Amino acid sequence: MNHSLVSSFKSAVLIIAALLGLLAVTQAHAWEGDLGGNQYGAPEARRYQRVQVGVVEDIRMVVITRENQNAGYIGGAVGAILGGVAGNTAGNGKGRMIASALGGTIGGLAGKMAGDYAGREVKRSAEIIVSMKSGDVISVVQEMDGETAQLQPGDRVRLIEGQAIRVVKMRGNVM
Repeated sequence: MNHSLVSSFKSAVLIIAALLGLLAVTQAHAWEGDLGGNQYGAPEARRYQRVQVGVVEDIRMVVITRENQNAGYIGGAVGAILGGVAGNTAGNGKGRMIASALGGTIGGLAGKMAGDYAGREVKRSAEIIVSMKSGDVISVVQEMDGETAQLQPGDRVRLIEGQAIRVVKMRGNVM
């Protein structure tokens, strides 16, 4: 191996390591907050929240999907670097340049697809149909947590509206 190839390979490895570190940080914060009925964020504490009463009419399992856009870009960058370095090892002269360009392009596309897939998160959730005392019928989707999993048609529930709305089973008598 010649010295310039080793040097470019080392540079590529360092760049990839930095990009993977960035991906790990963005993935750690990709799903900010839980979306279940018993999860509250700090801004919701000690705040007025409107409560309505209703009855569960139906409940079905659904999924909540969130995609981290940064994962695809980082995957594309890593793939382009790896593909370019791999292409640089093929051929001589113009053939090497063409192989590097093709390797970078194909690697970038493959890396983007892999990053998009890796950055997609899915959470088991429930769509809850509730008949309100007012006569309205509404739907709320929330993450499946312990309390949500126990909801059944016919259950009396509270709908708590703050920064978000959540459905929680009634524990006692409410007017």
